[in-house]
Amino acid sequence: MSFELRGEEFKYFSGPRILFEYDNSVNGYLVVVDENEISNKENTLLKPYHKKFEPEQKPTSSYDSGSPASFKSGVAYYAKVDDDYFKITPHKRKAYKDFPEAHQDKVKKYMKKNKIKFRGSEAEQETELKQLMNFLILSQ
Repeated sequence: MSFELRGEEFKYFSGPRILFEYDNSVNGYLVVVDENEISNKENTLLKPYHKKFEPEQKPTSSYDSGSPASFKSGVAYYAKVDDDYFKITPHKRKAYKDFPEAHQDKVKKYMKKNKIKFRGSEAEQETELKQLMNFLILSQ
């Protein structure tokens, strides 16, 4: 089951707990950022949106100003390679460590060779994550 909203495809997922670590559910809708199948190898890049309520913080002293209640927005990225799910941090020095151990060296070399640094807007970071996912599936 899927639908499109504001140019993004949302798809229903049920199962892997890692995909829903921000709330205690076991199913929900995630944005499909990229989905490929090459030579019977499948990879998918997923993005859940989440909001967290931060209650009001009262000042603890006359020097502290406190903070009002607010909602904090967040985005995370998850990769599905064949049947394995893992979280990817879009960070120059951390991203390759999130991949399965068998692929870490290849991904690190690819990132260095292609100067992937995860700078810029969210769309630019997603483009670089797509490059990594495509490299991973082609290198298997």
